[in-house]
Amino acid sequence: MASSRVIKIGALAVATLVVGACGGSGGTAGQSDSLTVAWFIPPSSMDPHMNPSAAGAHPYIDLLYDRLTAIEPVDGIPTVVPSVAESWDYSSDGRTLTFSLRRDVKFHDGTPLDAKAVVASMDRALHRPQSSAQDKFTMVEGVSAPDDYTVRFTLDEPSTDLPFILATTLGSIVDPKAVGDDLSAHPAGSGPYELTALTVGDKATFTRVDDYWNPNTYVIPKVEIRGIVDDNARMNALRSGQIDAALSRMSQYRDATAMADSGDFTLSTSGRTSWYTIYLNSDRGPLRDPRVRQALNYAIDRDALNDSLMNGQCAPTSQPLQEGVDGHVSEDGFGYRHDPDKARALLAEAGYADGLEIKALTTGAHAQLSVGIQAQLQAVGVKMDFENSDFGEALPRWESGEVDAWQYSMAGNPEPGFTLRDRYLDRSQQGRLPDGFA
Repeated sequence: MASSRVIKIGALAVATLVVGACGGSGGTAGQSDSLTVAWFIPPSSMDPHMNPSAAGAHPYIDLLYDRLTAIEPVDGIPTVVPSVAESWDYSSDGRTLTFSLRRDVKFHDGTPLDAKAVVASMDRALHRPQSSAQDKFTMVEGVSAPDDYTVRFTLDEPSTDLPFILATTLGSIVDPKAVGDDLSAHPAGSGPYELTALTVGDKATFTRVDDYWNPNTYVIPKVEIRGIVDDNARMNALRSGQIDAALSRMSQYRDATAMADSGDFTLSTSGRTSWYTIYLNSDRGPLRDPRVRQALNYAIDRDALNDSLMNGQCAPTSQPLQEGVDGHVSEDGFGYRHDPDKARALLAEAGYADGLEIKALTTGAHAQLSVGIQAQLQAVGVKMDFENSDFGEALPRWESGEVDAWQYSMAGNPEPGFTLRDRYLDRSQQGRLPDGFA
């Protein structure tokens, strides 16, 4: 029987950034000599192929490295667009993907970024021991350079999601002189910034490269990114002028709106592209039974969580594809609805009429939501014991299979097949794969 490995508990979240007057010579981000931003994950390794969380490391590594493709909003939908690669096309059988490169890109040491550099970097991503990129490029059989500015990927099967994967930090192009080096504190890229200081677990400082090939994209000479895990601490740092911009959570939406209404700050929001989620290990205890997993879905009152804890900013959903991408369906009459009686009936049918216990992880940023979920599950006889842990500790514990569930978030991608594969078919997710998948 196919196993459910992810449960959407709330959902489509709007990302918000609160910006204050920046330091330096001007009063706005576009005029300033420097920008200090607070991110919710502290910096660790600056190596794009050796990082436990590509998403968490993205703000840091994105400044240091170029990639063949990029992701930008087009009509409000995240879309794969050209970057170092000016264009690309698939063969008729979908098993060869050919990129044509720009001719004006250089690494920070002046070395031209050509096709051979891309091949060397991909070889590093695919074959370096403990590479965090290996699992994402399993469809790649080989990478070659037919000429100086053409790169050809040979695939073992058609893969429409490869241009998207190459747009993530995992597709970062490393200077061929440094492919064998430890890049954790000494990156070697061609991005718009160079790393000038790094304090692991605290902050990273970047200086703009003067001759970057796309000078109009990045205009601030100096950028500092601080990793501040605590949500309230980030906002307090913004209020006190220690930083210029901060990511705010949905639970802080009213507070962020009030700051913007004061006239001293600007609130910027993005489209709904991520979900609050409980990842389930469908290979542990009661969660092996699909009726138990279904019961958890019916026990969650997504509307109540949205109204009481998310300030009405997280539209409830029970599907993993955001509106606007292929595969999304209207939720009228579709999906899970709050039905505690049905949840109790399913639990009784599965042999848990007297209740059950589930061991779960959460993180500081999600702890408030965890309290609401815990109360709703308790109402149908499910005791979910949440242990609060920071992301750096929670991720390896989840991946080791030592807990039943992890309440975190899930990011959507422009390529829906990639979203589904990563959340349901990837071995990094705990539990049994559906029948027919290896």
